[in-house]
Amino acid sequence: MSMLDTDLIPRTEGVFGSLAAEDFGSVKAQMSFICARILTKRKVMGVWHDVITRSGQWISSADTRTGYSAGNRAVGQTLLNYEAGQWLGKVAYNKAGRITGLLIMPPTETANVPF
Repeated sequence: MSMLDTDLIPRTEGVFGSLAAEDFGSVKAQMSFICARILTKRKVMGVWHDVITRSGQWISSADTRTGYSAGNRAVGQTLLNYEAGQWLGKVAYNKAGRITGLLIMPPTETANVPF
């Protein structure tokens, strides 16, 4: 059974639900050690709050899917629906299922992203 056959869709949606609930701790608990050192609470929640400032409160995730990046990392991708717009959320996972990357970006700017 591959990682994509498991729970990556609800896990990916849960990451963004946790950010919306201001629960960075539960996201950090899923990160690899290196990822947690780089993606600090200040950085991640700063981006999250910037998106809320631009697009209003988060409403839901939709059209969540999984796949593999060029570096063969499992990736969960979801459309983030806000009061006044949509953003794309991506979460990269290592073979152990730990988060190794997190992106929030406009859905139209998907070129040249690391995963």
